[in-house]
Amino acid sequence: MGISGHALPSYFAALMSLINFIGAFFFLPETLPKVKRGLSNKEKTFSTAIMRKIAEIPNARLYISIFALSSFGFSNLIASFALYAPRVDESIDEIKLGYYFMYAGFLLVFSQGILIRPLLKRFGEEFLVKLGAIFILIGFITIPLAPNFFWMFVTNTPILLGISFLNPALNSMLSKTTPREDQGSVMGVNQGFASLMRVIGPIIAGYLLGENNHYPFYFGAIIFAIVSLITVLKIGSTTENILILEERQNVSISD
Repeated sequence: MGISGHALPSYFAALMSLINFIGAFFFLPETLPKVKRGLSNKEKTFSTAIMRKIAEIPNARLYISIFALSSFGFSNLIASFALYAPRVDESIDEIKLGYYFMYAGFLLVFSQGILIRPLLKRFGEEFLVKLGAIFILIGFITIPLAPNFFWMFVTNTPILLGISFLNPALNSMLSKTTPREDQGSVMGVNQGFASLMRVIGPIIAGYLLGENNHYPFYFGAIIFAIVSLITVLKIGSTTENILILEERQNVSISD
């Protein structure tokens, strides 16, 4: 009852979200002047004008589709794991699940805050997107093989590292190939589709978990097999995309 027990984490998360909202609303300045905001200052997200603009940006629809698919597949883990783990290992309780999610948080902070920058400099965004997708695929394939809590840490680690590589690198590629004045609109569409997938994904994952403990992870593996295939076959050079965009802009100016 009240704010105790299982309700307490929800209230705490709501408080953190409120603090984030207040901080962003009052203390996060707009970096783009009004005169340069382009479509973001004139059109609503998902408007016809923004969709046409995205169609003109080299590979933007590809990047947005991959990001949406990845969000959809990853939501299978987020929605299922806390219910799945105690079914496989009866010793797992709220405390052990807390340890797991604490480990996941530390790994995400380490990989995105420390590890990804030197990797980007050494290998580039395209390589990290492909590597991240393959890592996540490996994790989803091996999760059903984990017999206990310890091995769940092992099998989930590639997924956590993979999403840390894939998402920032993919966002960076989309940002670099988008004109500065339209970045807000395009990135908003990208996050909008990803959010929609995070709504649909848990619904499907919950149904699959009700049918079989392993189905959400088999389904996630199928999704990331598709993502891996797309990234390997379709992801090209961001530099080439930027040159294509600049060439189109120069032609438009000359006309």
